[in-house]
Order: sequence, then C-alpha cells, then structure tokens
Amino acid sequence: MSKIRKIISIYLSYRQPRSVRKEFAEWFAAPFDRETKQRLMREYWDALSPDMSQDRVQKAYIRVRERIGFRSVAQPSLQGVRPIFRKVAVVAAMIAIPVLAVALYALVGHMHFAPKWQEIYAPYGQTRSVVLADGSQIVINSGSRLIYPDRFAGKERRVFLCGEAYADIAKNPKRSFVLSADDVDILVHGTSFRVSSYVNDSEVEIALLSGTIDMQTKNLQQNCKIQMTPGDMVKVDKRSGRVTSMRFPGGTFANGMDDGHLTFINSRLSDIARQLERTFDVKIVIDSQQLADERYYSVFINHETLDEILSILEQNGDMRHRREGEIIHLYKK
Repeated sequence: MSKIRKIISIYLSYRQPRSVRKEFAEWFAAPFDRETKQRLMREYWDALSPDMSQDRVQKAYIRVRERIGFRSVAQPSLQGVRPIFRKVAVVAAMIAIPVLAVALYALVGHMHFAPKWQEIYAPYGQTRSVVLADGSQIVINSGSRLIYPDRFAGKERRVFLCGEAYADIAKNPKRSFVLSADDVDILVHGTSFRVSSYVNDSEVEIALLSGTIDMQTKNLQQNCKIQMTPGDMVKVDKRSGRVTSMRFPGGTFANGMDDGHLTFINSRLSDIARQLERTFDVKIVIDSQQLADERYYSVFINHETLDEILSILEQNGDMRHRREGEIIHLYKK
C-alpha cells in the first residue's frame, strides 16, 4: 500500500479529532502528489453507498452546513435530494476538506446557479492575486489557498480562504460579500482588510483598513458578532474561544500583500515562527511551550532578512536562536 493510500485509508477508517481533520485537509489540499491524492479519494467516493439511513445522512448534512456557516431559519432537510448530493454531505462530514465544503454549498445551497469554482494557491515564499468577477481584488500570502466562483449569482457573493489574505472588496448593496475562513465569517461592506486564518496558527486575526465589516465567529462554544471600523483589529483565540479587540495605528499595514511587510501585534511566538516558515520557506523549532506562548510586538517594513528579524526579536524578548543544519531552533536565553 502506497504511503498516500495508507494516510487516506487510516484517516477515513476512524473518527478523527478536529486537529487531525485540519492537518489532513491542509495535507490533501497541498499541491504535491495532487493527482494521486485525488484519484485515491475518487476510489473511496465511488465505493461509498448513498443508501445509508435517512437519520445518519440528515445528521451528517446538518454538521457540514454548520461547519461552513450555511444556516437557515428552517430546519435543513435532505428529503428528495438526489444520491449524488447525499454522498457530498456524507463525505464532507467525514473529511472536512474545504473543496468539498464548497461543493456542498454550490450543489445544495445554490443548485440553480451552478457557478464554476476556481482555486489559487500561494507556495511558501510567494504570493498570488486574483480579480474576482465583481472587480474585487484579493491577494493571498504564502501557504494560503482561496476558493472562489467564476461568477457571482443570487444575493450573496462568497469565497473561502485558508491562510492569509488582503482583500479590497467592491461595494454592492444588493449583493453582500462574505469571506468564509475556518473559524470566522466576514461580512464585507465595500472594504479593504487583512485576515489571517491559517490552519495551524493559534489565532485568527482580522485588521480593517477601510470601510466596515461584521466579523462573526463560528464553531466556538460561545459565538459572537462584532462590527469593525477602520483601525480595529480582532483576534480570535482558537484554544479558548476568547475574542480580543484592539486598535492599531495608521500605516501599520500597507495595502496589498507583496509589500515585504511583516506585522506582529501581540502575537504568540509560535504564530510568528510559522509565519517566518511560510515567508522564508524554512523550518523553525521552538524548544519550550512557555517560550512559544510569549507574545511580541514587531513591525518589519524594510524587507529585512530572516536573520535580521530574529535578531530584533531577540532584543525584544527572552528568546535566542541557533542554526542546526536546515533547522532553526528558538530557545530561552
């Protein structure tokens, strides 16, 4: 059995915790061995029978709707839904891959519009940009993925993000715009903002540059909704569910994502290390959890090198670093 087949087989054989589902989704969505992973997943798809009990299908369907934030006042139902849609609901409930969440949203939520979904991915050390059908521009940072339709239909414009993005959204009062990330939905009202929602980061971070947005948390024990104005930053702690609001000074964030700026405002060292890994395509190991949880304030705007950034961070905290081959270790001084 190939390594890829073994990973998929083991994953689908057991009910996995949320952390494992996230890691699997990121691994599956990564560009390497994409054809092999998709071919093997199709084999499992073809072997899946949609003729399971109505109760089990209904529960799976409701879980996926809640997961992607697709809710309605009426209780959702799969009565009369064709077998192909039932299979989408069951598989998406099992593996929680963003592409399947999008498929469920397109097939069940807006069947009669049937847009074609597009996908862009920014490898480590790179960025990617796209202009949407409505003229909105989104730039994604390294290690990020954006899924979006080739055209918008109906009363809502929605895209899905895994990672970090700068978005400049065209205003359209007749069609709301929603950027959906793992733990938040962002309702946009003609706005420019930055959002960071990487799978393995400890926090989701939203910073509003202009306009207004409504930030709605999801998948937390106590969800909340916050209206943001320019200069607001909101952090959502994935561990505790705590939502923190703060202000940032003008000019802290430059427009766009390819400006060479790195901004860390009250950020855990663990999240900073992951951002540096994505930006410089390196491996960083933090030697203690206590150090990983320490928070830093730093803004880099002059295209600093990795060594320069680490040296400045050392001056601002109790951290030191050393290189061992291809790995950078961060440790307490």
